[in-house]
Amino acid sequence: MARKIHHLAPDQSPDDVPTAKPLGDSRISPSVQEAIDEAKNAQAAMKSPFQVEVSPYQSDLNNPLSYSLSPPHSDFDGFVAHFTQTFGTASMDFASRQVQLFVPIVSVLGEAPDESVVNAALAFIGGQQARDELEAAMAVQMLCTHETALQMIKKALRAPLIEQQERYVNMATKLQRTMATQIETMKRYRSNGEQTIRVQHQNVVVQDGGQAIVGDVIAGGGDKRPDKKSEPTS
Repeated sequence: MARKIHHLAPDQSPDDVPTAKPLGDSRISPSVQEAIDEAKNAQAAMKSPFQVEVSPYQSDLNNPLSYSLSPPHSDFDGFVAHFTQTFGTASMDFASRQVQLFVPIVSVLGEAPDESVVNAALAFIGGQQARDELEAAMAVQMLCTHETALQMIKKALRAPLIEQQERYVNMATKLQRTMATQIETMKRYRSNGEQTIRVQHQNVVVQDGGQAIVGDVIAGGGDKRPDKKSEPTS
């Protein structure tokens, strides 16, 4: 029986997903199997991202925007350690505040946060491997910029007027440039602003007749012409 991955619409329930039908030919070619094996090995080497369970806040069940986060396992202390490490901090308050900031960006307006969407966002942030609070803040900003840019593109595709399409595309382009700047800022911060200068040494060989050869000299048989022209010595 073939299994499929279904992406549900906001107003769709799991019961609406049709049952997968068996494929007529389920054989896997050697090249595909090789790619699958490589993917499995790569996945086995990866660390599991931080995940949460999202549920309505018990003190305000009538408000869909009120939610609580809880561990998906029984190790609460490990959950807290994984949570704070994901945001490069020892402060649970800081980590929780970053979640409060990005959840409205990745959620549908007026609806409760989707657990899979929140965990996808946490995987993005965790993938940046923040070393401190500033790097975590930049990771959250990149996440929100990325999400908003794609939302603008989606609006452009649905806009009925060309003027609206152009406005949304321009906004998306600016956001994409902003994200590129954010990535470069993260790189510079992590390198402490250091710049690498590569110095290439060249050999100077004086042959019989007073000819100086500047450049790389290849020893042995064959063509011994230097990379650069010979220069006469003074």
